[in-house]
Amino acid sequence: LVGNSNGLRDYDDVQENEAIWLGGCLQIPRAALIWAVKNNMKIDEIANHYNASKEMVTYRVNREGIRRQFKSWNG
Repeated sequence: LVGNSNGLRDYDDVQENEAIWLGGCLQIPRAALIWAVKNNMKIDEIANHYNASKEMVTYRVNREGIRRQFKSWNG
């Protein structure tokens, strides 16, 4: 959060993206994603299990390269 000359606040896009990434890592660590995939869980099941949105699970799966690592998983 950065203040500007007119007293309003602007959000730094880099910091916001880092915060989203860190929040996702803390909520659903890579090890948790691997456990879920090995237990044949679907995206919505993982989201429900970790109390996360489907979008966050999809984001984490994509960022961690889970689909490439587990090619047979069709989450």
